Amino acid sequence: MTPTVTVALAGRPYRGWKSVRVQRSLEQAAGSFTTTLADRAAGDGPRIDLRPGAAAAVDADGDRLLTGWIDTVRVRHDAGSHEIEASGRDAACDLIDCSAPSEPSEWRDAGLGEIARALAAPYGVRVRVDAPGAPFERFRTSPGETAWEAIERACRLRGLLPMGDPGGGLILGRPGRARALAALRRGENILAASGTATATDRYRDYRVLGQQPSTDVLGAAAAAHVLGSATDDGVARPRLLTLVAEQALSATEAHERAGWEASVRAARSRQVAVRVAGWRERGDRGPLWAPGALVRVVDDWLGLDRDLLVVSVVWQAGPDGATADLALLPADAFEPRPRPRPDAAAAAPAAAEWDLWA
Repeated sequence: MTPTVTVALAGRPYRGWKSVRVQRSLEQAAGSFTTTLADRAAGDGPRIDLRPGAAAAVDADGDRLLTGWIDTVRVRHDAGSHEIEASGRDAACDLIDCSAPSEPSEWRDAGLGEIARALAAPYGVRVRVDAPGAPFERFRTSPGETAWEAIERACRLRGLLPMGDPGGGLILGRPGRARALAALRRGENILAASGTATATDRYRDYRVLGQQPSTDVLGAAAAAHVLGSATDDGVARPRLLTLVAEQALSATEAHERAGWEASVRAARSRQVAVRVAGWRERGDRGPLWAPGALVRVVDDWLGLDRDLLVVSVVWQAGPDGATADLALLPADAFEPRPRPRPDAAAAAPAAAEWDLWA
């Protein structure tokens, strides 16, 4: 099931690599790669000559995994071998590292796509918006803010997630819209799996404090003391988290924010890791495993029979073959912003639970 992987560095394709590793994740702005090459490309061929900043691309059987740049080059040798290791990230790395352009720094009545493209254009990163939402009455960058931080903030305000594109661009959308063609099943395609449960970032009671402008109906005292609350019934002992809202919000919005915190933190408290043979959903056939897809996970030892979201994928290949490591969470873990609830003051329902050790 080892794919035909081509690593193109500085415009030159290498198929005689010793190992290759590529990672893409919903939780990382830029995908990354590491490859190890023999000191000579083949036999007595020319010595490999690579420099940080050179272009990089990784393909598997013609499907692109990553398009970007070399960050680091390491050369090493011992009595029996000479090799070069090159690592880097996709093109969105410049948005993470570099400041937002100073002009323009403010937009009025502009859509998300217009703003994101203006921020990404100086760095040559393409932007696609799947669901732009309403235009911003006013949006401005902050001094010292990176281009990525500004784009991520604008996406958060519109309930979207910026996701890396294997072609080197950005997609502003929502994960979980696609479904994997194959399920993950113990005894069939799962080589190894693990489940982790943690209570570290989970609380029983959530309080959100904020303020909002006073009106003829809402007095100054009430406007200055906005309170929202929610309860996670999955936490037994008293644990309180109080948050101060970053911007003005109403009491209803404060309740929604508290419920969102409870739901997202509950979802993130259960994590699953799965290793499969090959890089594709059906081993050596079908699409590549990719972040953002929903997949059915059936593993009786972990007590799982439910849909989970693929959060990250690590594709690895070397002398022992090719595998893909998948990190999975409930889709609720990536709800990008609070959603209105019929009764905003009611206790927030926790994310669906499962028993990892049933």
